[in-house]
Amino acid sequence: MNAHRPSASDVRAGRRTIASIAPVLASLAAFGMSGCAARPPRPLTSSHPPTLTAAWVGKQTSEMSRIREITLAVTAEQNNVTGGTYTCTGVNSQCRGTFEEGNVVQGNLSAERFWLRVRYPDQSTCLFMSRPAASTVRVTGDYMCYQSAGLIEHGWWEAVRLPQ
Repeated sequence: MNAHRPSASDVRAGRRTIASIAPVLASLAAFGMSGCAARPPRPLTSSHPPTLTAAWVGKQTSEMSRIREITLAVTAEQNNVTGGTYTCTGVNSQCRGTFEEGNVVQGNLSAERFWLRVRYPDQSTCLFMSRPAASTVRVTGDYMCYQSAGLIEHGWWEAVRLPQ
């Protein structure tokens, strides 16, 4: 039996096809997640709910392995974010869009999820999402960045809350 071995041009064509549909798949994944966000979050059941008002330090890693150290200084009332700042230092690449600073403009902590939205000077945004840890001292999750409603970057992030 003679197995078909793809030629170099077949391999290149396959890679181009995968590269051309990757943004569509990422957009579909983001669209599918939007239905999850439509459900109202359940309130925390702890008698001493954690506070979001804190400084968080960590890193974000893009799907292209671009690593950045980040700091999020968040202010909140109860479990809703009221403001804050985002700073970035590139480790092996520049910060996204070369922006080293942004504003935390939205966010929430519930029993099911912890999320923050950062807005940059060009009005693009990144949504940082995580499932809350039991202690809410360490978070890990995904992030997605948008410009004009289009997904422009996604990856993973992790951070720890600094002691107050």
